[in-house]
Amino acid sequence: SAPDNRNQTYFTVPAVDLAVGDALVIHLRDEDGILGGDRLGRVEWVYDGTLPLQVENEDFNLSCTFLEQEAVNLAGAEAILLAEANMAEARNAIAPDPNERDFGAFDVRFDRRRGEVLQAAAWLGFEHGDVTRLLNQYDGLQEAWDGAVNGMLREIYDALPPLGEVSHLV
Repeated sequence: SAPDNRNQTYFTVPAVDLAVGDALVIHLRDEDGILGGDRLGRVEWVYDGTLPLQVENEDFNLSCTFLEQEAVNLAGAEAILLAEANMAEARNAIAPDPNERDFGAFDVRFDRRRGEVLQAAAWLGFEHGDVTRLLNQYDGLQEAWDGAVNGMLREIYDALPPLGEVSHLV
């Protein structure tokens, strides 16, 4: 989901080359279980040559645009740079005392960075649930920021597709 709006979700379908008449089926699930159910709904869309993709059902509305590979790479890289800058800022901020049990202030700062990492990962096609599980393993731990979260960003960097591939559906 978006960092500041829990009602908005980003998703990507990498390297898609659609022709008129091709069908796309989207199943929306609540990975966190916050809404009380796993399945949120399903929509089908048949590409008729017009963009953006806009579909709706009784459960949700969906709007999707096609982006050229270069635009996807740029947006993903910008999101990653923002996430990295904010994580560096958080690492340099006052770290929680490992002997204290109150990590409240640190957790608030970390939560904002989580959203930025999730948004960057979504641009590149990472599953929200997988990234969330990785981030949850390191919630509030200063040492983990230095190793594991930066390692995850390295994985995201490595997943950036090279320029010149087929367009993405974002």
